[in-house]
Amino acid sequence: MKVLLQKDIQGIGRKGEIKNVADGYYRNFLLPKSLALPVNESVYENLEQQKIQEEKNKEKRKALIESSFGILDTNIITIKSKVDEKGHMFGSVNALAMEKELKKRNIDLLALRGKIHLPHPIKEKGSHAVEIIFEGGEKKFITVIIEKQS
Repeated sequence: MKVLLQKDIQGIGRKGEIKNVADGYYRNFLLPKSLALPVNESVYENLEQQKIQEEKNKEKRKALIESSFGILDTNIITIKSKVDEKGHMFGSVNALAMEKELKKRNIDLLALRGKIHLPHPIKEKGSHAVEIIFEGGEKKFITVIIEKQS
C-alpha cells in the first residue's frame, strides 16, 4: 500500500515522502498514530502544490537575502569593545553580539533562516571576515570591525 508520510519515521522515510508499506503496518501502526495518509489522486495534487509553494518561498527568501546583504556590502559592521594597548579585548565578540548588530540594521537572521558561523569568539581588535550560512547551503561573508571603546 502506498502512503504519504506525515512525520519522519526511522527505517521507513522522511516527512513528505511516498512509501510502499504493508497493509497491516499502515492499519495497525501508522494510521492510529497519524503518521501517514493513504495515497490517492488528491494527495498527489496537494504534494505538487506544496512543492510549487516551497519553490516560490525559496525564491522570495533568496531575493530577501540578496537585498539585505546588498546593504551590508556597503556598510561594515563596527562593534566597540574595551581593548588593551596590545589590541587584545577584555572580553570577546560572539555570534550573538553580531546578530544584535545585524538586527539593529533590520536584518533578521532567524527570518532569513541563517546563522553566523564563528569557529571561536573574536578576541582581537581589527577587521574580521565572518561567514553566514543559510538554509540550502548558501553562504555570505560580512566584514566586522572591532574598535577600541572610547
